[in-house]
Amino acid sequence: MNNRINLTSGIIYDIKLSDGTHYKCDEGAGTTCYDSSGNGRHGTLVNITESSFHTTDNTIFSYQNNYGYSEGTGGVLVPRNEANPTQDVLGNTLQYSGRVKYNADLVQSACATFDGANDYADLPAPPFDANGTSWTVGCWFNTTDDLWRFIDWRGTGSIKRGVQLSGYVPSGNFNNTRIDDGVANFIKFDDVPIDPYVDGNWHHIALSWDSATGTAYLYLDGILASSKSNSNLVNADLTSQPGVWRLGAASNDGSQQLQGSACGFFFYDRLLSASEIAELYNTGFVSGVTPAAYYPCSEGIGSTLYDVSGNNLHATLYNISESSFWGGTQDVFHYNIDKGFSLYQHTTNNDLRVPYDLNGQPLSI
Repeated sequence: MNNRINLTSGIIYDIKLSDGTHYKCDEGAGTTCYDSSGNGRHGTLVNITESSFHTTDNTIFSYQNNYGYSEGTGGVLVPRNEANPTQDVLGNTLQYSGRVKYNADLVQSACATFDGANDYADLPAPPFDANGTSWTVGCWFNTTDDLWRFIDWRGTGSIKRGVQLSGYVPSGNFNNTRIDDGVANFIKFDDVPIDPYVDGNWHHIALSWDSATGTAYLYLDGILASSKSNSNLVNADLTSQPGVWRLGAASNDGSQQLQGSACGFFFYDRLLSASEIAELYNTGFVSGVTPAAYYPCSEGIGSTLYDVSGNNLHATLYNISESSFWGGTQDVFHYNIDKGFSLYQHTTNNDLRVPYDLNGQPLSI
């Protein structure tokens, strides 16, 4: 079939023909319009000036963000083969799946940028009961800082029970990521090198706790880095004392503040398996499992981190300068592009992006 599309001016994309041919028109460079159907009916762009033809990004739907692509010669984005999702349409192994590098509306993809001085966020209530139960917590992060805490619960009573998802670079390992009952029984990950993860690039961290066996699992970038057990921590009491779940600093005294960026903080009230952690890393979610709390950190302004789990555990930011805290963007998981958002009036800016819930429905705020 010989199909021709003749435009004098305007924007067009996502062209579907009756024979199954599918042109996304999102290559970003070059003179080929790739057929994503897998049938190989690639089109040739005629009479175009590349510098002007490829200048506009599609802000309605980004195919690469949702499905994946490979990088071709000259900056061309080669789409995924819909008939064989492990390959691009040229028959090569798909390079990027569920990762965004180009054609993303980054203004809608904010992240939290902690200043390392006194920025932090507090959850209004525990997302789950951590006494004798299993759970999983974690986030995306990007830092070169020496000492920090991503997620922290540390009791304020005389017995400092706690959960720490944190790092201390001079130690050379994740010995500050630990589970502690406050009475000399603990697990820490001093066997996992930390230097590869404080390189100024985005990384994913998850800590899973199996209370029934007293076993903790540390995952980095979707892969199990270490697991450790302590029989004295079986069904341990970890959070019965007064305390708060805090993001970006120690919960008991505000120390060890994070200097760097983070997003996608997640709290699950059960142990996630290795395959579920891999899915979480690759897609941002776990199929069929609703988190107890989930903070995309995609608002872009304001002093609230919205929980999209449906449990309305919206976190409050403290001591932040909005212009710097929301000054960065992230390119690992674009929640707003996938799930949507609403714009709300802000005291100084009209661009408060309140994320929709996990079902793509507006939050009630």
